[in-house]
Amino acid sequence: MKRRVWSWMLRLKHDGANGPGSECAGDPAGLRKGVDPWRFQRGRGRRALSGCVALGAWVCGAAGAEVSAASGAGGGAESTNAPAAELPPLVVRAEPVAEGGWRLDNTLKLPAPLHEIPRSITVFDAEQMWEQNFRTPVDAFYYTPGLFPNAVGNGAYHYIARGFRMLPGDTLVDGFQGFYVGGGQGPMSLYGVERMVVLRGPAGLQYGASTMPGAVINLITKRPRPEPLTRVGLTTFTYGGGGWDVDERLGYGLELDTTGPVDAEGRLLYRAVLAGDNSEMFTEDVLYQTRYFSTAVTLKLDPEGRHLVTPLVQFSENKRPGGLGMVISPSTSLSTSDGVSGPIHEGDLSPLSVRLWDGNRKDKYLVAGFDAQSRLLDGWTLNASYRINHYETDILQWSPVVNNAAQRALLVQSNLVYRTQSKSQADRLQHLFDVNTVFEFEPAEWWKDRFQVGINGRKFDMESRSATGPLSTPQSPIHIYTGRVLEPVRDVSTGWGPVSVSDEFHWNVYVQNQAALLEERWILTLGVGYGQQHFADAPTRKSDAVPTAGLLYKITPELAAYVSYATSYQPADPTLEDYDGRAGVFDPQTGVNYEAGLKYDLSRGRASVAAAVFWTERDNVIVQDTSRGQVNVNGRPYYIQQRGQRAGGVELSAEVRPLEGWRVNGTFAWIDASYETGLYPKPVAKTPEYSWSLYTRYDVTRGPLRGLGASVGVVWQDERMSGAAARTAASPDPLMLPSFWRVDAGLFYRVNEHLDVALNVENLLDERIFVDGTTGANLQVAAPRTLTLRMGYRF
Repeated sequence: MKRRVWSWMLRLKHDGANGPGSECAGDPAGLRKGVDPWRFQRGRGRRALSGCVALGAWVCGAAGAEVSAASGAGGGAESTNAPAAELPPLVVRAEPVAEGGWRLDNTLKLPAPLHEIPRSITVFDAEQMWEQNFRTPVDAFYYTPGLFPNAVGNGAYHYIARGFRMLPGDTLVDGFQGFYVGGGQGPMSLYGVERMVVLRGPAGLQYGASTMPGAVINLITKRPRPEPLTRVGLTTFTYGGGGWDVDERLGYGLELDTTGPVDAEGRLLYRAVLAGDNSEMFTEDVLYQTRYFSTAVTLKLDPEGRHLVTPLVQFSENKRPGGLGMVISPSTSLSTSDGVSGPIHEGDLSPLSVRLWDGNRKDKYLVAGFDAQSRLLDGWTLNASYRINHYETDILQWSPVVNNAAQRALLVQSNLVYRTQSKSQADRLQHLFDVNTVFEFEPAEWWKDRFQVGINGRKFDMESRSATGPLSTPQSPIHIYTGRVLEPVRDVSTGWGPVSVSDEFHWNVYVQNQAALLEERWILTLGVGYGQQHFADAPTRKSDAVPTAGLLYKITPELAAYVSYATSYQPADPTLEDYDGRAGVFDPQTGVNYEAGLKYDLSRGRASVAAAVFWTERDNVIVQDTSRGQVNVNGRPYYIQQRGQRAGGVELSAEVRPLEGWRVNGTFAWIDASYETGLYPKPVAKTPEYSWSLYTRYDVTRGPLRGLGASVGVVWQDERMSGAAARTAASPDPLMLPSFWRVDAGLFYRVNEHLDVALNVENLLDERIFVDGTTGANLQVAAPRTLTLRMGYRF
C-alpha cells in the first residue's frame, strides 16, 4: 500500500472493496464520502450502525474488525444529502488515514464527521506527528490555533488555551484523567499515541468537573489492526545553536510498533509498542530518559463482530532532571514590583552550558484495563471502558532562589545564586470507568435520531509525603556563567513529615440527543450532565445541571454553518465560609463557551477551511477576602465569589492542496482576553493577542526524484505577559515576553515501500524564544536550532 500523508484537516480514507480498508477509530460501518453518518440501510428494515460510539476512551471497540454492509446497485452518492446508498464490504482499521471521505471524531462521545461537529477542533494523527517531529503535545501547540505552551520543562504539563491556564487534568489519555496528576517535569511523550485531539472550549457534560473552560486535549493510544504491520522507528537528534556544536548534545530514540491478526479468521488481533530514548537536552546535564511499553488485544466474541473486548496494558517510566531551559539575566529586572516589565537583556544571559538546578524527578505509571462494545440489537449499542492507573513520583532537586535584596545583590555583584531543596514522594491509585449506551431510531422520514445516556467516574486514592528539615534554607551557591559550585548540594532533610492521604470518588452522568432533520441538512445536539465529588473526610460537592447545545446547518454538502453552547463546572467546597460564618452557600464555579463558525470541505482532501468566533467565560470564582478583616465572625478565613476571566476572539485553520503532492496548512488566532477582578485586567498570562502559523510540504510523485519531499513551517506569536495569573498590587510588573518568529524545515525521502528517512530542523534560524520568566532570575527559553534524523522501516 502506498504511503499516505495527511494532516488534521483531512478526512477519512476509504478504499474500495477488497482493498486496503479505512483506518478509523470510530467508523465500523465504513463510511465514505457521500454516505452520511446518519444514513440507515433500508433492506429488510435493518438499520446499520453508522459509527462507533466512544468507549469512554473515544476509541472504537471494533478496532480493526471487518465490517460488512449490504451491497447495492446504487453505489456511493457524491452528496452528503443524496439518497441512502448501500455499501460494498469494507475493512476498517483502527487508525484514520484520510483522503476522499468525511473523517470521523468521537470527541463529544457521539461519532460525527469533523465537518459536522459544531465546535472548533484540531486533530493530529500519528503520521503527521511523525512528519513534523512532534515528540510531546507541546510541540503541536505551535501549529494549533489558540493553544500556547506554559513551559518547556518544569510546568509544561500545563498549557494555555484561549487565555485560560489549563490544569493537568485537562489533558486526557484515551478519554481518562489521571496521567498528568501531580504534573511532572515535562509533558508526556507521544510514544504509543495514534491521534491527538484538541477540542477548544469546555466539555463538562462529557468528562465531568474542570476548573478551566479553555480546551480539552485527548491522547488516543494505538489499538490493534487487522493487517499485519511492523514498523521500527529510529531517531537521533542534536542541537546546532544556542551555543552548542552539533557533536556536543545527542539524543537517541527507538520505537517498535507491531500489529496484526493472531488467528487465521481475524477474530483475535494484537498490537504492541515498545519505545524509549536517552535525550541529552539543550541544557547541560539534563538527560531525559523514557521507557514505554503498551500492548492491547481485540477479541471478537462472535463471528460477526457484534461483541468485542480489548484488554490493554501500558507502562511508562520517565526521568526528568529539573532546570531545562532555565537561564538568568542579572541586568534584567529582578523584581515584579520595581516598575520595570522589560525588556529582557539578552547580552548577559547565563549560558545553556550551565545547569543552575540539581537533582531529578522520576515518574512511573502502570495502566491496565479494557474497552468493550456490544451491539445488542441493530440500532442499540452498549459501551464500557475501565482503567486502573498506578502512578508514582519521587522528587529530589535543588532550584535557584532570588527572593530578597541580599540575594539580588549577590547575583548582580558576584553572579552567584543560591539553591533551595525540595523532596517529596507520592503514590496514586485510580480506578476510572465510562459506561454508555446509544439508541438509534427514525421517528419520521425527515427525522433520524441518536440518543445516548452514560456515566463515568474516578476513584482516586493518594498517599504523599514531604521531607522535613531546613529545606528552604539557601545553600550551594553556583556561578551562573562558569557553573562553579562553591559547595556541593546537600540533602538537609531530617526525615519525612506525616503522610497526607486523599480518598475521593467523582462521578458524572450525561444524556445527549442528536437529531438529523430535513434530509440531514439540520443537525441539532442537546445534552445535560450532572456530577458529584465525594471525599472520605469532607462533605460532598455537587454540581448544578451542566447543559450543552449545538446546531449545524449544511448550506451545501461542502459548506456548513454552526452555533454551539458548552459549559464546565467545578463544585464549591461546602466547608468554606462567608463573612457571616455561613458554610455551603457558594455556587459551583462555572465555565461557558459561545461559539459560531463555518466549515468548508472539498472532496478527497483538496481543501478544508474552518473559522470560529468564540466568547469564553469563567465565573463564580471563590477567593479569600480580607476587605472586612482577616477573619469572619467565627474567627476563620472567609471567602467571596467573583467574576473570573473572559476571552473572545477568532480562530482560523485551513488546508489546501493546490497541486498533486503539494499541501499547505495555515492557522490564525486573535484572542482578546482579560481578568475580571483585581487592578489589572490585561494582559492575560502567556496569551498573545495575535498568532499564526504556516506549514507547507511538497512531495515529488513522478520521475527519478519520486519519493523526495521537502517542507517549511513558519510560526509567529505576539508578545505576551509572563507568569501564571493576573498582576496584583504586590506584583504589578512581571516581565513581558517578546514576540518571536520560528522557522522549521524538513527533507523526506521514501527509499522504497519499506524504508523512509527524514531530516527535520526546528528553529532553523536559531531564534531565542522566551517561554516564561517573571523576572531576570527565572527566565525559561525554548530549544535552539534542533536537528533530527529519523529512519522508519516497515516489515
